[in-house]
Amino acid sequence: MNSAQYQILHDTHYKYDSPVSLAQQLAHLWPRRSPWQRCLEQHLVISPTPTTRRDELDVFGNPLTRLAFERPHDELQVNARLRIEVLERPLLDFNASASWDEAQHRLTYSASRMAPDILDACRYRFESPYVHLKQTFVEFSASCFPAGRPVLLCAQALMEKIFEEFTFDGEATQVATPLVEVLETRRGVCQDFAHLMLACVRSRGLAARYV
Repeated sequence: MNSAQYQILHDTHYKYDSPVSLAQQLAHLWPRRSPWQRCLEQHLVISPTPTTRRDELDVFGNPLTRLAFERPHDELQVNARLRIEVLERPLLDFNASASWDEAQHRLTYSASRMAPDILDACRYRFESPYVHLKQTFVEFSASCFPAGRPVLLCAQALMEKIFEEFTFDGEATQVATPLVEVLETRRGVCQDFAHLMLACVRSRGLAARYV
């Protein structure tokens, strides 16, 4: 199997106007391990040395490092060095994915025991601060979700619909612009289009998240 290796260098340097006596930092510097990606080397140098350091996984399975500083300091340097190997991945067969109707049914709550992967996916069915569930989004995406169509083909059709019908306009929206307004004006930026796609998918009882 073919693979590629990447050398990644990350440097962060903060200088404070006055000494900071207490500080807590979250560092998201390591990639998550997967069947097609692994970290061969990783080094983290922090100055000043933190009082405590704890490496763990967040709720989504991403590595994070918690740092606490309990001595006065007027600057902070974080230097990360990584060597990553990425393996060749087989292309997805969109036609082989489950129909969106079946996926919706599998994600619907029932009294029977859910498989761990289905239970994990369920967390991405609900509203979030910028993604609300509305019938308006179901209606907008109706042509992309005919009965029985494989769910990945539905997602591809929805992506193409948004690309074709909306105009990128950096002045049209703000961070908190409601999605219904984006849908009405057909203008926005990458964040708006990503949120719109999430809203359309989740409003149908399917799971969707950022990647």
